[in-house]
Amino acid sequence: MVQVVGKHAYVADATGGFLILDISGIETPSLYAGSIQANDLTITENVDVANNLYIRNGLNVGPSGIFTDGRLSIGGVSYFGAKVGIGTTTPSSSLEVANGTTTTTITIGSAGSGKGGCLKIRDTDDGGWTYCSVLDGTLTCGTASCE
Repeated sequence: MVQVVGKHAYVADATGGFLILDISGIETPSLYAGSIQANDLTITENVDVANNLYIRNGLNVGPSGIFTDGRLSIGGVSYFGAKVGIGTTTPSSSLEVANGTTTTTITIGSAGSGKGGCLKIRDTDDGGWTYCSVLDGTLTCGTASCE
């Protein structure tokens, strides 16, 4: 019989022999475990998660970034420290929205919300803001907030 507790394996045999083995530096090529708890976990190759992965604090990602085959949902306030491209992997400005095959459409506001869109643009002299909104096809821009 073998019982593993912490960094020790307790081994007993039918003759009454008993051993305590220190396994604090164990290396194994394969492990199936129902639960693992660790202070630090370093994985040197790939991780395949069959269900959800919950991260309770921050997520630091290397230079290759985040790739998803499905939707990416971000809740809360988000900060992007460099150029952001939607539809392009090489944005040439702070925000570039591109669609290489058809007309690019950007939607501001949402249908049925009772709220229209408001575009807030910093003045070139850095002295204030210009606000633009649309009503029945007419674009209006001025210094009065439409937020």
